[in-house]
Amino acid sequence: LAEENPANLAEFKVLLPHVSLQSTLQHHLAKIAQQALMLPQVVYYRPARKTLLTAGFNPLTSQQRQLWLAQRLQTKQHSWTAALALAGQLFHLADDITAAGRHWPELLAALPSDYDNHWQDLRQWWQLLTEDYPDYLAQFGNDDPALAAQQWQQQHCQQWQQHAGSMVALL
Repeated sequence: LAEENPANLAEFKVLLPHVSLQSTLQHHLAKIAQQALMLPQVVYYRPARKTLLTAGFNPLTSQQRQLWLAQRLQTKQHSWTAALALAGQLFHLADDITAAGRHWPELLAALPSDYDNHWQDLRQWWQLLTEDYPDYLAQFGNDDPALAAQQWQQQHCQQWQQHAGSMVALL
């Protein structure tokens, strides 16, 4: 649409499911911005926990999952404070991976098995997130917040793409 008539861009609203996509989109829009009078409205959307609950999901809160992982990370090398901070960072990374549509087993397989100890630590952390965490969620009937948000977004993107007309929803 942009190549045919760049002025049409102003008629669109682009919904982004993840903040990291915004810079990529802006880069591509900048290439055609010289020809367009106005660029589309870009909106970052992520469903709130209340929205997910209403939609039938049962996501853990950020605090619940951070505490769960911190308990498993706390060792002689990691104080409680360090374990809590590391748990938050790992889940932030895990959310980014999930939102980007990456597959955990592929990432774990890509980690070297014969490198330094820090790689082994990362491998153990990934195993906690990919093996123990899903079991924990299943035990209490909870959903992973990032995965629930992604599923909600996919459902709504399909609806928006079918009925929105000038709305573009990116997954």
